[in-house]
Amino acid sequence: RVAMHILGFTEKIDEAWHELDPFKLEIVSLDMIDPVEAKTWYAFRRWAAESFDSPRHMIHQLRLEAGEKPDVDDIPLPLWQDGLRACGWQEGFERQLFQALDMSGSGLIHCRELPWLDIEIKRHEAKQQAKWRFRRESQARAINTLATQYAKKDFKAFLQRHFGCTYHAWRRS
Repeated sequence: RVAMHILGFTEKIDEAWHELDPFKLEIVSLDMIDPVEAKTWYAFRRWAAESFDSPRHMIHQLRLEAGEKPDVDDIPLPLWQDGLRACGWQEGFERQLFQALDMSGSGLIHCRELPWLDIEIKRHEAKQQAKWRFRRESQARAINTLATQYAKKDFKAFLQRHFGCTYHAWRRS
């Protein structure tokens, strides 16, 4: 509710909040306000984290791919649009993303307006490490399972060699 005041929305705040937060969680996410924009934003964050190393790297790479020198830490809309497409962004909505990220309204996105990217990159790296650990642990479990199966097979062969059939070995034990 405080954010509604900060954003300048003053009409029927309680009614709007109740509509956005029917489960009374006291949290409203972008999904609740606009699911389509939320899907685009989440896809963009994921793509950016997978494609760039830092906010500065993103701006420089977009400028470079758009045909400009990457020696400036900000980017205007036309270069943003061209750079995103050239770097592989295929989901569209380049103008809306630019407008959302141009917090100062200057017509430029500066590195300092992308602090979320550092967080997303760390999150992406943590997920990649978790996937790698899971694969490694899964392989170790598979190897252990195979080793157990071979040990059981060897034990059964031992019983058959020494006692003729496993039933006789079982009865003797």
